[in-house]
Order: sequence, then structure tokens, then C-alpha cells
Amino acid sequence: MKGRNRKQSRMINDKEKRLVSLLLERTDHHSIKWRSTEVENEFEALIGDNRVRLREGINPFSAGIATAYTVTLCDADGRIVDIFSDTELLSEDHQNKWYQILRDLYVEARNSALGSESVIDSLLDQLAKD
Repeated sequence: MKGRNRKQSRMINDKEKRLVSLLLERTDHHSIKWRSTEVENEFEALIGDNRVRLREGINPFSAGIATAYTVTLCDADGRIVDIFSDTELLSEDHQNKWYQILRDLYVEARNSALGSESVIDSLLDQLAKD
């Protein structure tokens, strides 16, 4: 990827924020199906011909929050076309609400991929019978 100028970076950053917001909204409404990948703590969704991967990992640059959330965008050929993390989506007031938003998306994606809702329903049914 070539270097971005300040205006391009701001425009792309706004698009990344919108993408994350829509991913969370659609995942909340069960419109997006996530699945596990071969990488631990990573989940992906196929949207059209493209893939979105979401990974939870260690933030080596933070003295406070030790966890970081990284989004990787892949095109139809599987090439990585963009990577960004919660720390790159800082809002104008410099409060990183995007950490919480990406964390919520990660939890929803994990629950979708692992089928946790159906497991909880099954457990509740079994416990109600006893």
C-alpha cells in the first residue's frame, strides 16, 4: 500500500468507522454469519466476494488496555487490502470508544461463530427439565 496523505487518511478512517459500525449492527441482527479461522482468537465473515477478519490480541504499545482488536480486509482473491485496529480509530475527542465497539463486535462474532446462543438455549432447556 502506498502512503496516504492526511486527507486520504481521514477519509479512509471515516469509512473504516462506518464499516465497523455496520458490521456490529448487522451482526447484532444476525445478518452476518461469522466463522472461526485457523488463527486462534480470529473470526471471519464473507461479505459478497470479500472477507472481513476480526482478531483479539495483545496490544504491545499500551500501558493501560492490554487487549487490541484488529480488523483485516481481504479482497476476492484473498489479498489483504487493509488492516486497522481500535487504536487507529480514535475519535476527535481522543476517547477511544472504538475499543469498546470493536470489543462488542468481537464478542458478537465469536458468539456467532461458536454458536454460543444455541448452547445456552440447550443448557437452559436441560436445566428447566430437571
